[in-house]
Amino acid sequence: MGEGKHFEIAGSRLRILSATCGINSKTHKPEVSLSKKAFAVIQDRLRLPDYFLTNIPRDHLAFATPFSSNTGKVQLHGLIFKLAFYRPKFYQVSISYYPELNLTYGLVLARNPCDVTVPLLSLLETYESKPDLAVHPLLLPIAAIGREIDRTRRRIHRWDKDVDELEEVMGQHEYEGRPLGNPLEMDFTSKTRKLNYLSKRVGVDILHLGYVKFSLENVESWSKSSICGGKESDGVSEPICHAMKERTTMMKEDCRSLLLFAEYEEKRMKILIQAVYQFMAQKDARVNIELALNSAAIAKASKEDSAIMRQIAIETKRDSSAMKTIALLGMLFLPGTFVAV
Repeated sequence: MGEGKHFEIAGSRLRILSATCGINSKTHKPEVSLSKKAFAVIQDRLRLPDYFLTNIPRDHLAFATPFSSNTGKVQLHGLIFKLAFYRPKFYQVSISYYPELNLTYGLVLARNPCDVTVPLLSLLETYESKPDLAVHPLLLPIAAIGREIDRTRRRIHRWDKDVDELEEVMGQHEYEGRPLGNPLEMDFTSKTRKLNYLSKRVGVDILHLGYVKFSLENVESWSKSSICGGKESDGVSEPICHAMKERTTMMKEDCRSLLLFAEYEEKRMKILIQAVYQFMAQKDARVNIELALNSAAIAKASKEDSAIMRQIAIETKRDSSAMKTIALLGMLFLPGTFVAV
């Protein structure tokens, strides 16, 4: 693991430090790409809670946890937002906000910075054109949560496209201009496997959106109690708080809309799974009917063959009787013929 990196967003009061994180293969404990001394200094400076590192492998899909510190005259309000560690693009972000200085320090831990830190920092730069949001202490967690909402939206739209294709293959739609397949000719095993996979992924996204929505509620509560609820700092004015409130409200509405969309896709998949089982039963019934007809035809042919064999046996018996008669006549007339000669 390499050392951490420092970033600043133009026009904001946010200072960001990024580092990689993982689980030590020997101790099975979380570790970061910082020396113990460097991390101890950062933890003391940002007043990070003792559970900051142990929070990394927790199983929450997405979760926001507030923390605070009040040492003498120095007050600090903090917030941690993280994904589940088992996800390939895991990350954990934290902010430490000093009201007196109107300064926010952010720490981004990611398993793979190229997949998380770089896109997240690029997203933060887009807020430079939104000065009210750029100077708000919640800029980093809000950007991270917004990124998760956008990624989830793209996934759900991809599941929607996959379900559309399955409907076409299974002939389960009435839209003009779209292919309409024969459901009895499809590969039931592969389609069932595909539907089960999509159903699982949509279920995970529904759970993920629920956690994101819950995280937004925690972020909103943190903002009200730490910034806009009591004595405001010089830098976080009412217009800035109002702009962030509008942003969080819009993001919550996005979550609700995506939840409805995901639940709709889940229902579509359940209907298609039932249709697959129905068509499997129909195909099995057709096969059984064909087998029964073939068996009846074979039985009829066997019966006809038996009648022919019986007729052959009768004719053979008649031939045998005729040969016997000829033999007797030969025995009677041949000796007389010999004497006459």
